[in-house]
Amino acid sequence: MTLLKFFIFLALFANAFSLEKNLNKGSIFFLTSDFHQEELDYTPVEIFNDISNQIYDELGIKEEVTLFIKKQSSGASFDNGSILTVPANFYILSQEVKSFKSNHHLKAIIAHEYGHALLSAKINQEITRSNFLFSSSKELSKKTIAMEELNIEKKSSQITRERKKEIRFLLAKQRFEASRLYKSILSHPDSERLLDIIPSYQELYADLISYLLLEKPTIMSEVLISKNSTDIEVEQSFARSFYMTNTDHSHKDPHSHLARTRQFLGAYIEKQNLNNETKKKILNTVTQAIIENLKLRLDNYELDGSLEKINQHLIDSISKKL
Repeated sequence: MTLLKFFIFLALFANAFSLEKNLNKGSIFFLTSDFHQEELDYTPVEIFNDISNQIYDELGIKEEVTLFIKKQSSGASFDNGSILTVPANFYILSQEVKSFKSNHHLKAIIAHEYGHALLSAKINQEITRSNFLFSSSKELSKKTIAMEELNIEKKSSQITRERKKEIRFLLAKQRFEASRLYKSILSHPDSERLLDIIPSYQELYADLISYLLLEKPTIMSEVLISKNSTDIEVEQSFARSFYMTNTDHSHKDPHSHLARTRQFLGAYIEKQNLNNETKKKILNTVTQAIIENLKLRLDNYELDGSLEKINQHLIDSISKKL
């Protein structure tokens, strides 16, 4: 796997500098203005590098992304284009109390977000009608990155007044173009439909990536629970587990819509010798089943509104391929 050097762009300083480490292809931005140079935390960079190498080695897949790093946050995200936004310090906020999580848990979070990028690339490859959504989302990512670079330059103490005026104009232009592009995505019929049906499948796939990498069916549940978590928060967190349970959480949100499918997969995986070959087989099977279900649902609304039917149809698709 080819490794290239990243360029790190600081939100606090005007000039980019290269980090003398071997990292996978992409860019990194430290976003938060309260980062000081001596405090810059490369932990998410190192974790992402380990994750992307492990996924490539064990599962044979990769995707180029850009990391946006916050100093601390209770969330992480993928923008459907090429940007993963992740914290250097991840915490759970429950009952107004912050509980900071370990780097082991941060690895699960970053693996999950990278999983979103991997599935999006596969959907874009396999479903032609998704091309507008994902190509436009990548264009949005490029504009976001360009705006961040301009913001970095604008903060330079050495910048001229004329260049500052030019940057303000360029930022306004980029924001207008980004807004117009975003509206075009939302108004595109296929994109609108895909954005409606994709999330639950993305969350299943992304959590499965974390499970296969860390080899723990309850890893995402553990990530989202703290000693201050309420009973409802604990219940919602365990809806993302692949551990067999009699509780049906599938009515909650896209993260747990496919709870029954997770339980089915967990029961199957538990019986397997989880080597790289088995991991590839499981992930490829789930990927193919997701693609098959998305293709069906693009024009077929029969499953809409029934999580029981959506789960059963996906379970049937997976069962036939295992």
